[in-house]
Amino acid sequence: MKLVNSGSNVTMLDTTLSQRQDQFLHNLTLSLTAGLENPFGAELVALIGSGHERTNREAVATWVRFKRHEIFTMRLEGINPLESLRAQLLTRIELDQVW
Repeated sequence: MKLVNSGSNVTMLDTTLSQRQDQFLHNLTLSLTAGLENPFGAELVALIGSGHERTNREAVATWVRFKRHEIFTMRLEGINPLESLRAQLLTRIELDQVW
């Protein structure tokens, strides 16, 4: 663990890349579900989940983990993964509503 002193507060940071990536994916999931009308509904489970989730938030978390490689490739290329994922998710939802 590293200690970062920011003023009077000392913050512990995880030093492993995997832990930082997992935290980033978790934050992406929270950001994506914040814009959902009903994050605790179950509409997205069949659409983007693996089928084992109970809520939209869990389905989005599964979907984000599935796109892990794509997300970190976007980051390396300087593309904002949040905006890209939000657009992909909205497109997927709109395509489902057409049926």
